[in-house]
Amino acid sequence: MGPTGKTRTRISKRFERMIEDLIITINNIQSTSHQARLIIDANESFNSPEKGISSLVEHTGMINPIANKHRTRNEPTTHKSGRKRMDFILCTNRLTPFIQLCDILPFVFITTSDHICIYIYT
Repeated sequence: MGPTGKTRTRISKRFERMIEDLIITINNIQSTSHQARLIIDANESFNSPEKGISSLVEHTGMINPIANKHRTRNEPTTHKSGRKRMDFILCTNRLTPFIQLCDILPFVFITTSDHICIYIYT
């Protein structure tokens, strides 16, 4: 059973602040002609009502290389008890030409975690 009431509000406010901080930080990194990769357990899907991850992508121009490679149709769940993908690798657009491999591995393929393994190799 997940958080309810005031606890859920505190969590979502912290998540909103984290997304805002990431947007500022990633945009600052890009303004100095540097690039960034972000691997995140967002605890929300890309199209969730909270729109944290989609807002991050919108305001930073980051891309989702796994979605670009495999598309998002029939996207696998990334948590054993979940129904949607909530773990993401995002990178700034100028890293795209350097991505050699990126993928999602099956559960318990490398680790016994309750999350699947996602990876990027540049």
